[in-house]
Amino acid sequence: MLIKNKIGIGTGGFAIEADEWENEKSSIRFALDIGYTVIDTAQIYGNGNCEILVGESIKGYDRSNIEIITKVLPFDDPVDSLYNSLKRLQVDYVDMYMLHWYENTNMEETITMFQLLMDRKVIHNYGVSNFDQGLLLKWKQLEREMGVSGITANQIHISKNNVVDEELILYHKNNGIITIASSPLDKGVLSPDNLMYAKYYSDLVLVRSKNLKHIEQNYQVFND
Repeated sequence: MLIKNKIGIGTGGFAIEADEWENEKSSIRFALDIGYTVIDTAQIYGNGNCEILVGESIKGYDRSNIEIITKVLPFDDPVDSLYNSLKRLQVDYVDMYMLHWYENTNMEETITMFQLLMDRKVIHNYGVSNFDQGLLLKWKQLEREMGVSGITANQIHISKNNVVDEELILYHKNNGIITIASSPLDKGVLSPDNLMYAKYYSDLVLVRSKNLKHIEQNYQVFND
């Protein structure tokens, strides 16, 4: 996954209120216009409607300049779910496909299906979300046993109000795993210090905002 900027668009909480739909689309398009290149979404956001929102928002843009992350629920079939996501997003592939969290998930089956989707070129990378080091170690061991090496990212909550597991961050660095930070502001007041804290520990920070001024300010923190 080629990350052109260290900040991406988070969409958790979008596509829930019908009267906010156009405002949310406008905020995504504004972010793309000023230089954002990564959009993070998930099948569970808005019960699938968020993926539809993202798909409508990127119409008219050069797809090769936009990287889309989406996530599959731990109890769903990754293959069927991915094709449903592609339909909602109106795209031929996603750049990163993630297991949203671990919940007695059969990791071996999940890895097998992720590899299948990679072979079909409908996903370009895969990763996990909300994994601690123990779960990552188990995942990586299974990949070694299966003779594959595919996991490229782990999305975790990083903020000043949430103690960072520095051993996990070091494990990411030592094993070529991208650290993606979510909820850096803890739904709180906009603060460059909070963003810089998440930036220090991660390769990509996802920030959700519908406020155009904040979207631009957030971008400047990472690109000035």
